[in-house]
Amino acid sequence: MQSITDAECRTVYNSPPPHENVLCAYNADVSTCLGDSGGYVGREVNDRFQQDCVVSFVNGDGCDTAPNGCTEVFPYLDWIESFVGVDNLHFWG
Repeated sequence: MQSITDAECRTVYNSPPPHENVLCAYNADVSTCLGDSGGYVGREVNDRFQQDCVVSFVNGDGCDTAPNGCTEVFPYLDWIESFVGVDNLHFWG
């Protein structure tokens, strides 16, 4: 997935993303659909899975190449660790 600027996101939604940790992203080949909220957006980095964000909202019913919103995971890793009981989820870098 590729993120787009807040200005580009505004042209689709007529408003900026709702929070500083939410980004608009799209992929020309595949998209998220209505009902995908809460799902992950991730990729393989150095032979390990990296979860980049969680799907937050889609454009209309989604399932097209319009940008969709996802909440970045990295700013919340400490909070996530406190709930799942795992230390050192910080493998980005």
